[in-house]
Amino acid sequence: MKRIVAFMVVAAVWLAASEAMGEAGAPEKGKKSAVMFEKACQAGDAKACLKVGRMYELGREVPRDAHKALTLYEKGCELGVPMACVRAGSMYGRGEGMEKDIPKAVELMTKGCDAGASDICNLMGMTYMSGDEGLSRDPARAAEYFDKSCRLDDILGCYSLGSLYMTGQGVAKDAAKAKTLFERACEGGFSEGCMALAEMYRDGMGVKKDLAKVKSYYQLACDRGGVDGCLALASLYASEGDTEKAKSIYERYCNQDFTIPICEEHKELEKAQ
Repeated sequence: MKRIVAFMVVAAVWLAASEAMGEAGAPEKGKKSAVMFEKACQAGDAKACLKVGRMYELGREVPRDAHKALTLYEKGCELGVPMACVRAGSMYGRGEGMEKDIPKAVELMTKGCDAGASDICNLMGMTYMSGDEGLSRDPARAAEYFDKSCRLDDILGCYSLGSLYMTGQGVAKDAAKAKTLFERACEGGFSEGCMALAEMYRDGMGVKKDLAKVKSYYQLACDRGGVDGCLALASLYASEGDTEKAKSIYERYCNQDFTIPICEEHKELEKAQ
């Protein structure tokens, strides 16, 4: 995996995506809605717990009350709503509404994962891989979470699990399983999965070297938005002497404000003209 991030931070960003903090003041209509949702929550309506918890967490139509939001989220989690578990876990992880409690956050995030929140399964796996947020690095636990995510049809989880099988971290090294998982990720539109397959066929890692498949997977990575795949394909064309194909790709991606090391080849091709 190229990127490992702490799930508490990512979860906070993810959960807050497209959300704006509400006003401290509260219209009377909002207060009545909150009362209605709270009653429904206490009566066993899990979605109502999530809804009113969000209102109190953001101060949306009611005065902001982090502690009350947490209590409502935990109620929703107990009633079986994955997102309520995730939001409660995120609050414990941030220390919002109570003192920061990482073990409790992990417990709640795990409930969210077990209940079907594949994004959280991934984030938990990443955290155990990196040993962030006070957790000991544990590739075997990470593999379990990535496997759960992949079983929930999350292509990032499949790719991440494939990476562990490829390197033998937390699981027995198995290139065949890695290949199957990378194929699933690539077919699902994840460019890094296609790149991993290209590298396997390029280097003969668990498969026979196959230049045609290398080009094919570089192209798929490129088609799925992976600039690395586009430039790797251009580099391959350049090494074969097909400068026109190489230049057409380089010109598309190398005439930018940022510097990409592989684009040095483009400069050399330009000089040779």
